[in-house]
Amino acid sequence: MTITNLFKGLRRFVTVAMLIGLSACSAPRVAFDALPYWLQWEAKKTWDLDEQQANLSREQINQWLEWARREQMRPTAQWLQNVRRQLRDGPPPTAVDVTRWRETITQWWFPLAQRITPDLITIAVTLKPAQVNKMRVRFEEGNERWRRDIHPASPKVRAARREERWIERTDWLFGEVTATQRELIRNHIQEIAVFDALVEAERMARQQRIVTGLEALTNPSGNRSVAEAAFTEMLEKVWQPSTTRTEEANRLALANDAIAARLLASATPAQRAALDRRISGFIDDLNTLAARNAKSN
Repeated sequence: MTITNLFKGLRRFVTVAMLIGLSACSAPRVAFDALPYWLQWEAKKTWDLDEQQANLSREQINQWLEWARREQMRPTAQWLQNVRRQLRDGPPPTAVDVTRWRETITQWWFPLAQRITPDLITIAVTLKPAQVNKMRVRFEEGNERWRRDIHPASPKVRAARREERWIERTDWLFGEVTATQRELIRNHIQEIAVFDALVEAERMARQQRIVTGLEALTNPSGNRSVAEAAFTEMLEKVWQPSTTRTEEANRLALANDAIAARLLASATPAQRAALDRRISGFIDDLNTLAARNAKSN
């Protein structure tokens, strides 16, 4: 797991993994309680942190999550309640609705990312060249797994793996997919195959920017203030990719919004009821977390 994935779990929780079920956990409260330990484990594994670095990262992770509990739990629950009401009582959502939800989710994530960035730099400047190189190796190992399990060379196998993931996520969100939904997913997978080269190129470029930024930041003969400014700018692009998304990448995002809307519109009454229960569970967990924070203060 690498730096981009290190905080992916945090971003996924804060955004509640809406619509396509990017989170594998069905209970946000359980996921949030486990998150400090998971993030600490990932940080140590990514950089092979020494004891002092590990203690620093543990303290900062706890501060991030405390801020998220205090500032983001109730607003997120309220937003989800509004989405739930629209899905339950209004007309089927359009692709425009899904795009708006996605953009709202991104806007929520960015304030937390801004809090994370200076703390991450505090840790990053303590890294040694060997630790930065370990991250480079972890990138390479992760890319091997990614190509093997998610992005294999064979277009046919790649499409089958992608279809399987989409079906699993849709099943998780509102129950077993219908034959019509399965066909929608299959057609969508075929349509977005043209973006496969873009997905891989962006992945590699993002990793290279991170490694280059860390190398500059940990270079004792370099200009620290310039390196910190450049690293901050780079992280902001990682945290909020929509700010630098290419036209081609934006088309892919909009295509995913469109298929999400079509899947929601095709939901059976039983699926809509299951989705309503899923969102209701999210809301209850978020409110419970917010109340827990209020009591502790």
